[in-house]
Amino acid sequence: MNSGDGFDLFMRFADGCRCYLQAKGVISGEDNKAILDYFKTGKKPEERVLKRVYYVAYPGLLKTKGRLGKRMFDADVVREFYAFDHNRMKVEQGNYVCIAFPAGVLEKKGGDYLLELSPVKGRFWTDSDLDLKPGDWVIVHRINIVEKISEDYAKKVSDHLKKLGMNKEMKFPEKAIEYLKDLRGGCEHA
Repeated sequence: MNSGDGFDLFMRFADGCRCYLQAKGVISGEDNKAILDYFKTGKKPEERVLKRVYYVAYPGLLKTKGRLGKRMFDADVVREFYAFDHNRMKVEQGNYVCIAFPAGVLEKKGGDYLLELSPVKGRFWTDSDLDLKPGDWVIVHRINIVEKISEDYAKKVSDHLKKLGMNKEMKFPEKAIEYLKDLRGGCEHA
């Protein structure tokens, strides 16, 4: 898998959604295996599997692709969708666990990282080969560190979230915090 590849980036963003669907019992074992096989072997799941499992993200990416005039799995399309279009939709729905947050790396401990997100701090992990150190910036989606980003891009995404109404004074919903704590242990990862 290539960390610069837009499809790989999409799969890293979307894997938390697969975990959510797995926990809800709405993803078939066959679809789950097809996605996990991607992380283990690099074999891409069939388009029908992607459409079925990522029924929110797939059409959203199509809209973003059309607006940007690029390939669906172009890394710029994936980033634009998750950081801006997807975030706007999730804030409007009040679904704060599914927001792509920029975060600063505070420390590394084993395979976990302590990150500063506004409005919370928390331990997160990455299933990819990212080599992070304190002071780096990352984007997090559903408790998984998706990729290392620039400080300027982190500010751009953070400013967008603030325009949507998210700020340090906002209380992160307890239900969302409990869900995020449970997510890591309840999902099979590659």
